[in-house]
Amino acid sequence: MRLIMGGLPSSIIQRLGINEAQWLTLSGEFERHFSGAVGQESLLRQYHQHMGHKRTAGLSCSKRLLNRA
Repeated sequence: MRLIMGGLPSSIIQRLGINEAQWLTLSGEFERHFSGAVGQESLLRQYHQHMGHKRTAGLSCSKRLLNRA
């Protein structure tokens, strides 16, 4: 089992569908990039619509840092 910086096994990184650079950014700077909901594009849009928001905040960061959004 190979560990990356921060002690997380690389197999977990692969299951999350992100690379090591994304993990380091997410784990070290999460609050800098996100201030609300985080997740897949469809779920973010659904959440913001439900909350009555006119735009989907956090979408570009989710796409850039999570690959799956």
